[in-house]
Amino acid sequence: MPRRGQVKEKRGDRLVDRWEVETLLDEVKVHQQDGRLVLRSRAPDRVEQEVWGVLLLHRALRKLIHDAALVDGVGPDWLSFTHTVSIVRRQVVRRAVSPRRRTARILAAVTAEIAEHVLPKRSRSHPRVVCRTTRTPFPAKKPIDKHLAAPPPTVVTVLIRT
Repeated sequence: MPRRGQVKEKRGDRLVDRWEVETLLDEVKVHQQDGRLVLRSRAPDRVEQEVWGVLLLHRALRKLIHDAALVDGVGPDWLSFTHTVSIVRRQVVRRAVSPRRRTARILAAVTAEIAEHVLPKRSRSHPRVVCRTTRTPFPAKKPIDKHLAAPPPTVVTVLIRT
């Protein structure tokens, strides 16, 4: 019989896994495909081929991010997926015009450019607090936290006639 702590840990792991899948779907559908994930093929085997192509492109972009993270010494989560997509699109257009450069040199330039754009550290402006502490790990609101629940201040416009 698993202990309570172990069960909660497994639930947390499932939540983390779910968010990773949600992030992957967002990257593919919104950023990689520009919100236009429409499969053009009509035959089932061609649709499968298109899906594999989309997933293979995502894997290649993630591999570029990983390589850039290794070069820069940061975690891959700190490098922007959308920035990587824009760099790769620009490089593909550039290589279509002048394809004479060597692949290794191009990849080194791309990974260096990806590594230049490290995401800033995000911090909460206000720590998470709740009204009641039953069945939640977050601390309860204190009188000092009342400003967190207050509505935003109203804007008053003053007209001065001359």
